[in-house]
Amino acid sequence: MSVKRRFKNQLVNLSNKKYLKESPPIPKLMHIELSNACNHACLFCSNPLMQRKKKIADDKLVYKVLNEASDIGVKEVGLYSTGEPFIFKELDKIISHCKKLKFEYIFISSNGAMATPDKVVPVINAGLDSIKFSINAATRKTYKLIHQKDDWTKVIKNLNFIKKYILTKKINLKLYASFVVMKQNIHEKKLFLKKFENIFDEILFHNCDTQGGQMNEAQKILSVDNDFSLKTPKAQSNVCTMPFNRFHISAEGYLTMCCVDYHNYLAISDLNNIS
Repeated sequence: MSVKRRFKNQLVNLSNKKYLKESPPIPKLMHIELSNACNHACLFCSNPLMQRKKKIADDKLVYKVLNEASDIGVKEVGLYSTGEPFIFKELDKIISHCKKLKFEYIFISSNGAMATPDKVVPVINAGLDSIKFSINAATRKTYKLIHQKDDWTKVIKNLNFIKKYILTKKINLKLYASFVVMKQNIHEKKLFLKKFENIFDEILFHNCDTQGGQMNEAQKILSVDNDFSLKTPKAQSNVCTMPFNRFHISAEGYLTMCCVDYHNYLAISDLNNIS
């Protein structure tokens, strides 16, 4: 199932009465932030501005949350949120546990710089269903500008290894790419497609945004769309569905309502103390 198809299936109709009550249906999708740290500092991302302390999730808490989520009917697990999942050293063991719990779909998103053969092979063999790579340029020069790290050669090497590995081993692992479009890289969209269309199962382009209002000033400089008005009819009618269709668990163990809650402003419960 493609990324677009899966995302469409996760959307909810907020006019449906079953969501307009004190206890709406349990979401079928959960994201666990294994770490809020990141080895890159992308221009469009709020992570470099984050005031939270760098944190790696406690593995005992992760297992606890996975077990409880399985019991209440969660079907899909994304092992990432505001940080880089390969920073978590036992990522493969977490994926193996997800498989034992019979989650239907397990996926991660990574910038790819840490997805070296020694780290990625155990993760793939553990049963991961897909990896989405955040690669926001088509040349080394632009990549260094956007990601603020000169890791282009390393990422491409890792990516080529992964593609060859899954083809050789005949592993059903889907590879996706996301490209955040900005003034600084929009000229490389066609080149990106040309370079990577035979590697990825799907490539997603989307314009950079304010990440819930956290990047307003930066996006005025970066964005190809300069309309940041919150008074437009489109903005007034645009309801975020994530609180209804996803659980988001922070590295500290907080249940929060948003995948870009870099500061835990929307944390509503501490799962260290409650189920």
